[in-house]
Amino acid sequence: MSDPDIWQAFASAPAPIEPVANRDNSLQGFQRRLLAQCGEDLETAVGLLDRAYAILANIAVGLEPRGYGDLMVDIDDFREVLNGPRR
Repeated sequence: MSDPDIWQAFASAPAPIEPVANRDNSLQGFQRRLLAQCGEDLETAVGLLDRAYAILANIAVGLEPRGYGDLMVDIDDFREVLNGPRR
């Protein structure tokens, strides 16, 4: 086991987990990443609510509610992203 070629091969092997370049692992960095993720989730939720309000507005003026089924599927997909699949 003292063969220099073996130790040289180990030394030249890449690390099993490459560090993320330019990642801020401080508390502030974690908070920024968390806020960014929450912002993306909030944008998705607002978009779903906008679609629901548009369908409700059509119902209020007597039009046929179109896109309701697609909206329900998208809401269910969003719930799975946030909470994981249902059991």
